[in-house]
Amino acid sequence: MEAKRGLKPPVYVDTDAALSRLIASLRTQPMIAVDTEANPLFAYREKLCLIQISTRTKDYIVDPLSGIDLSQFVPLFADPNVVKIFHDAEFDILMLKKTLPVEMLGIYDTKVVATSLGLSTVGLAPILKEFFGVILDKKYQRSDWGRRPLTDGQLDYARYDTHFLIPLMADLREKMSAADEVNQLEVASEFRRVEQLVPDVKPFNPDDFVRIKGWDRLDPVNRRTLRELFVMRHELADEFDRPAFKVLPNDVLLSLARSQPTTLQSLKKSRVMSEKLRDRHGEAVMAAISRGQKLSPLPDDKIHRTKSDQDRLSDEQRDVYEALRNWRKNVAAKRGVDASLVLPRPTMFALSRLRSRPKTLESLLGCGVLEPWRVSHYGEGIVSALSQPVAHRSRHSKSESSSNGMRDRRRNKKRRSGNNRSGDSS
Repeated sequence: MEAKRGLKPPVYVDTDAALSRLIASLRTQPMIAVDTEANPLFAYREKLCLIQISTRTKDYIVDPLSGIDLSQFVPLFADPNVVKIFHDAEFDILMLKKTLPVEMLGIYDTKVVATSLGLSTVGLAPILKEFFGVILDKKYQRSDWGRRPLTDGQLDYARYDTHFLIPLMADLREKMSAADEVNQLEVASEFRRVEQLVPDVKPFNPDDFVRIKGWDRLDPVNRRTLRELFVMRHELADEFDRPAFKVLPNDVLLSLARSQPTTLQSLKKSRVMSEKLRDRHGEAVMAAISRGQKLSPLPDDKIHRTKSDQDRLSDEQRDVYEALRNWRKNVAAKRGVDASLVLPRPTMFALSRLRSRPKTLESLLGCGVLEPWRVSHYGEGIVSALSQPVAHRSRHSKSESSSNGMRDRRRNKKRRSGNNRSGDSS
């Protein structure tokens, strides 16, 4: 890692007394930079593993796994007079809210501002390189932040997630002051949206085995076996607190469902699983296959997967959503900004579900979905999109819509995983 020389090591905080002193000091600061690290690539139940904080003069790394009382952060995060600077805040705020009963007020997201300004690079690593000449070592992007002790390289990498955010904010704030009013309004609106995010904790659904690519090419008998294998993998992942894909990869589950070996010897001959995986999970696999063979077949109409927001829309509502999505795409392209800043996806879903579609600016404002500034800037276009959805979509267009929705979900999932924060925040 090529970093600025002469920096003092970050202050490592792993006792309640040290955290109390830190919180007292931070409450006197006008602004602090904040980031977090979790371990979703190394645990089934991801945990908050680090909280990085920087002031103008010092960097701190707080260790949540040391058993310290993190509730001391609650008043600080709720204090709007202390600006909390993040870069791509959504993951961090959701992670903090999963861990603490925290209200987050007074945030400033440098990625949102960079996106609104149309900068060519908005990821933290390229921004640090462009603005400060710092090159981060990519090998730490997928670190197991839950292991202790942390290496010097990990600590150094973690501190750079916040070390430059305060001067970066100053630079971007100056650029934003010269930007159009709509840029300033959309940035402030996005800050408010992210502050109000609530973690969506979904229970395990056995029918989500349909997320495994290729499931739909199985017959109903093999689908039942795949479902049992999927449940078995979840139970093992939960027991050992390992990511499901590290217990048994999807392609292995699919191959087992197709071949359905009946004994450990036939499992060995199939070569579907490595010797290491057979030794570790062979008996559990055979038990799951046996259960699947004894149960009735699983036709399509008996599968009830977890629905996404887009899946919950009626055909008519999906038409409205697609009309809004196309309008948003065109406006974003003309302005040269990310489409999510023009109209966030949750807002599009809310508009799509309205029982009565607004036909005037007054009724659009009165529906309570949009902030007044969005009605003022975009109202006519939104009303037009709401009034002219595609009446009868072809089978092809429905498939294309579903594909677009899957791409949106993949981008959001990629964005949430580990330290990879380059996806669409729409």
